[in-house]
Amino acid sequence: MILLFGTSLFADDLKWGGTWAGVWSGFGTSPYTAIDKSQNNKVLVIFCLDYNDEIAPPLEWKANIRPVTPDNVNQYAQFGGNYGHGITTTPWAFTSDAGVNAGHSVNLSLSASAYTRYLEAAWLFTNILDAQSHGDLNSMIVSQVAAWDLFVESINANDLRGRISGTNNPNSLYTFRNYEYSTNNYVTAPTTNSITNLLFQDAVNEALKAAQHAVLDQNWYASAFAPSWDLVTGDPAWTTAYGRPVQEFLSDAPPVPEPSSMILLGTIILAAVSVIRRKTQRAPKA
Repeated sequence: MILLFGTSLFADDLKWGGTWAGVWSGFGTSPYTAIDKSQNNKVLVIFCLDYNDEIAPPLEWKANIRPVTPDNVNQYAQFGGNYGHGITTTPWAFTSDAGVNAGHSVNLSLSASAYTRYLEAAWLFTNILDAQSHGDLNSMIVSQVAAWDLFVESINANDLRGRISGTNNPNSLYTFRNYEYSTNNYVTAPTTNSITNLLFQDAVNEALKAAQHAVLDQNWYASAFAPSWDLVTGDPAWTTAYGRPVQEFLSDAPPVPEPSSMILLGTIILAAVSVIRRKTQRAPKA
């Protein structure tokens, strides 16, 4: 991430870019795009970690973009306790209810701090980028849903759990591909490890386990192979004026000039809104 975004003293004027990588259970999945109007309409690639809020009109907001550091998470991140959010007190995870690779589970209570969970989300989003480079949409979706699980609040946990369970199909089993796999604490470049014949919920569980292991045990984020991730979080003054939280994202890439192929207008943008909309009790915009 270029220095301008990492240390900006002013909120950036962002506009929803209307793009997403895939669709799962009616939701668009990362990566998305945002147009940074304060930076000559450049495109910012963003990744959603927030299942609790939704993208809804007017599709423009003010955001602060800061590096993912312990201080920035504690002072500015929604799930660091700001804007009325907090990590679910009693995290939940998935356990297989079928015979395929039964018993996989992850103890999210080990990832108790907000900063740890943001790093785990960054790992999952890095896995998405790697999967995208291989044209592996299924692995992208698995990692996206795992990132949502890290931050889902109790009011929305049953909804997310039900959607994941509803994706299970013993006749259509999944593979979790860990493109960030390392056996030497990321001293050398990661390789790929795959676990096949999984129910969807178990694939999500394996993604969570891999992210937790990489962050807690292998110091992944301090390695030469971890991108520099930024928080993209609602500006506090704007959020207060708007009256509710907006979705929070991570971004790993500097903006690039907006290509005409990424501009979606009229009914196409409205269609994007319907795909991305979060089914929650409140409706903050981006």
